[in-house]
Amino acid sequence: MGLPILPSANVPVRTVFVADATRLYVGVRRDLTLNVSQDYQFGNDVTSWRLTYRLAGVRAAEATSAVKIVASAT
Repeated sequence: MGLPILPSANVPVRTVFVADATRLYVGVRRDLTLNVSQDYQFGNDVTSWRLTYRLAGVRAAEATSAVKIVASAT
């Protein structure tokens, strides 16, 4: 179906959430933070980058924008 799969340890086994990403709203709690490390293979001019940010939560535009699907045990 072309949807990305985002695994989570917080979702029970045989449970899937499907959502329309164009109808979801996400709040950003903090601006992007860019960290640079030149420690790894400094002699070979290799630089490591890490970009992080925090989210406040996800809100759906309509209740039908997200669906929970639970597979049977058999």
